This record gives sequence, C-alpha cells and structure tokens, in this order.
Amino acid sequence: SALESHIEQLAKESRESEEPIVVCLGLHTFVSGTPAAVNELGKMLTRLENVSNIVWATAQEVSGCVKAQEPPQKIVYPPTESIWIDGDFPLNSLLRDRSKVALLLIDFQNDFLQIGGFGEKLGNDVTSLRRVIAPTKSVLSHARSVGVRVIHTREGHRPNLMDLTPLKGEHCNGIGKEGLHGRLMVRSEWGNDIVPELMPATDGSECVIDKPGKSAFFQTDLEFILRNTNIDTLIVCGVTTEICVHSTVRDATDRGFKCIVLDDCTASYFDEFHSVGLNMISSQDGIFGVVADSKAIIDCL
Repeated sequence: SALESHIEQLAKESRESEEPIVVCLGLHTFVSGTPAAVNELGKMLTRLENVSNIVWATAQEVSGCVKAQEPPQKIVYPPTESIWIDGDFPLNSLLRDRSKVALLLIDFQNDFLQIGGFGEKLGNDVTSLRRVIAPTKSVLSHARSVGVRVIHTREGHRPNLMDLTPLKGEHCNGIGKEGLHGRLMVRSEWGNDIVPELMPATDGSECVIDKPGKSAFFQTDLEFILRNTNIDTLIVCGVTTEICVHSTVRDATDRGFKCIVLDDCTASYFDEFHSVGLNMISSQDGIFGVVADSKAIIDCL
C-alpha cells in the first residue's frame, strides 16, 4: 500500500507540473513472496493501470529508448611552450648579474617524493615527481659552483599543529597523523626532510624556509631575506607545479621578483596539471614569468 500511494503521488505531481513526466513501471520489478501478497499486488497493478499518465514498460523497452552515454573524452593539452625558445626573450639579461639571482627549490621533501610520505597517503604515485631530481641536482650543483644563492623550502607544521588552519586540516586530514616513518607534514619528522639528493649545504650557507602554506611567501621571512640580499630574480624548481610552485611564483611576481620556472625541474602528480600550469605562467608574454629548462639555465649561468 505504501508503494501504491507513493506511485500515485508521483503521477499526481507529474500531472500538475508544467512539464509532465511519464511514470514507467516494469511489471517484473514488483516482487512478492506469499499468495496473499501476490493477490494484493495484482489488485494494486489493476488500479494503477487506470491512472492516465502511467505507462507500462519493461526494462528492455526502456533501455532500448535510452541512448547509451559515451564516456567523456580525455582532454589532451598542448605541449608546454617556453617563450625563450625562439630567442626573442632575452634570458641572458635576467641572469647577467648573478649576485641578484637566487635558486629557489620548493618542497623537495620526503613527504612529497618518497614512498611512505604524505603524497602517497593521498593516493598519488610519487614516482611521477622523482623524475625532476636528476635535472634539479644538476642545476643545484652548477648554481653552487658559480656562486648563485640557494634557498630551500619545506611545507610542514609545528608538532602541536597550532599553525594548521581548520580548512587545511579538513581537506588534508592526514596532516599530523602517523605514517610509515613518523608523523606526516610535521617539522623535524622524516617526511619534512629534504630528499638526500638535494640536501642543503652542510656549511649552513643555504637558507631553509619552513612554511605552513602553499606559497613560500605566506607567513615566512622569504621576502625579507630576498630584499636583504638584493635578489630580484628567482630560478624556480619544485613540486608540485600547480600548487606550491604556482602559488609561490604568483606571490613573487606580485612583489616585483622576476621568475624563471624550469620545466624539467618542476612536476605534478598529474601531467596535464603540470603542462597547463607552465602554460599559464608563460602566457601573454610571460605574465607570471619565463619557462625554461635545466640546460638553458646552466648554459646561461
């Protein structure tokens, strides 16, 4: 009786609506177990047959009228175009005075690049980021050899998580939890350490910026350090392209710093995000900066 009442209500609402819909019932979808119930079911169906806007159909008839929805096609993004390739952009002019250039290495830490870190806990394939380690190591080695200032960043939080906003905690609920090698995204834990291949110089000459957010400028002294050391140009490497790298580059350009982002030294867990992220940086004649690669930078330095 409840089912009958519900169907009648649907039919009534359909008749009264501006765009009536047809109620279709498959007879074989009604199941009953006892003779008495079968008898009642028969009576119910007879009564419903007299309702004007109920049309009877089988599942096969309905499926034959409904066009199968084609799966969405994967979006193929164009390859990244680096605006210095054609020679029109004077990349050398940005690097003429090395004393005003800094190499900024963003978040090359275990939590994002190693198995057992925060990135893997989120379900990402961390091997997709590790491809940038080798070219970044080459740039780092060359920068050190020619006296370019090097700055590292690490995203992480205080052990008591008092610098973790409720919003970030809600969307990244693994922060502060125990992982395979200690607490995730917490300072002084294994996950917060920079990967061995790109560790800061042991003599203390390279700054390490601990940041609680995506941008390296948010709640840090990075801007003070850059201005205090007369830096006006940043060579940017790091992960991930669309989050921490993009946030930092946008903040840097708003503060008047020129940015050169290296294609093969930045990466995302999602290749299409990396491609689109770099295209956004270099679009409109470099609205956020210049996109280059490790070889071009090494040659210019």
